[in-house]
Amino acid sequence: MKSASAVIGAAYGDEGKGLFTDFLASQVDNPLVIRFNGGGQSSHTVVTPNYRHIFGHIGAGSLAGADTFLSEFFICNPIIFRKEYEELKKKIGKIPKIYVDKNCLMTTPFDMIINQLLEIKRDNDRHSSCGIGFGETIERSQYSQFTLRPAIYRIKEILANIFDTYVPFRFGILQLDFDEFEKSDFSKNIENIIQHYLEDVEYFLDHVIITDCDQLKSKFNRFVFEGAQGLGLDMVLGDFPYVTRSHTGLINILYLKDQLKINRLDIYHIFRTYLTRHGNGRLDNEVPESFFNIDEKTNKDNEWQGKFRYGVLDLNYLEYLIGSDLFLVDNKLDKVKLNIGVTYMDQVADILLVENNEIIKIKKYEFIDKLKSKFKDSNLYFSYGNQRTDIKKGWINQ
Repeated sequence: MKSASAVIGAAYGDEGKGLFTDFLASQVDNPLVIRFNGGGQSSHTVVTPNYRHIFGHIGAGSLAGADTFLSEFFICNPIIFRKEYEELKKKIGKIPKIYVDKNCLMTTPFDMIINQLLEIKRDNDRHSSCGIGFGETIERSQYSQFTLRPAIYRIKEILANIFDTYVPFRFGILQLDFDEFEKSDFSKNIENIIQHYLEDVEYFLDHVIITDCDQLKSKFNRFVFEGAQGLGLDMVLGDFPYVTRSHTGLINILYLKDQLKINRLDIYHIFRTYLTRHGNGRLDNEVPESFFNIDEKTNKDNEWQGKFRYGVLDLNYLEYLIGSDLFLVDNKLDKVKLNIGVTYMDQVADILLVENNEIIKIKKYEFIDKLKSKFKDSNLYFSYGNQRTDIKKGWINQ
């Protein structure tokens, strides 16, 4: 039986999951980072003394030498994969191995364009989608004749069938203007788009190893599950419709742990010293960006997700999300170790919290005491910078 670590965002994403994945992968020999949800829309930043990279498809433990496994719950996008792989290769040369489950779903250009047109139609009520077709891929894959997976042959034939049959059907369901779409440059250049996509698929398949859990369970000393998004965006726990079509917590991990023969799980729920969120949706106690003196290098306002927003930390809400996630673990593992990871400790002088509907300011040592009281059974980890060496266990007086 094997041990594993799980890095899970406790809020709305952008909590520092890439940092903690890199940290945990660096602690052991021969680790495997497993992407257990999400897809190429993930943006997990890892910084070392020599490199800075934003990981999407490739595991955030790669700079620590860890191989990657894209599980069956990960949505592959060959277009985005190729761009990221080539960018990372320029930086570090040889990239650790990337294993892909044979049952992964694959995004097509059609999913991406439908996603973008739908968000444009929603105007000010956008769902904060990244515009790369993640949810549309899941929607299309409900129909077996339109489903693409890495191990499927006849990809060109299926793509033609998607364009001829599924796209007009989906436009009708969403009440999008198909006549206008047929006049667009996308529709007029469909043969070139399909050809470029086929080249990206070929590149993707040439640079990964198609496999399954059974073939990997004995090859590695430890597994590190790398989550995408956060519990506040979970398709069950989050506030619909401003959620991802994904289980962002332990549900998928509990399924995979049986296949990988895991009996011990160290769970790391991660959040910042303040809340952040992309685009529309719930963010209680929101404040202007100027409220915090933050050096935000990765997350910016963008066309599809909209504004990058800030809020004051609410430990009661985080306790609810984490507690709901942990409820799933009960009696399903022999050994569980709970951990809380707090990032961006270096970017705030004091901690702002919401208590009794009021914003209070406390010192960092007082914040630590509150965390100890709130999460009694958990070890506490804090990052005082953006590199793995900046993560400390317990309270460090800085």
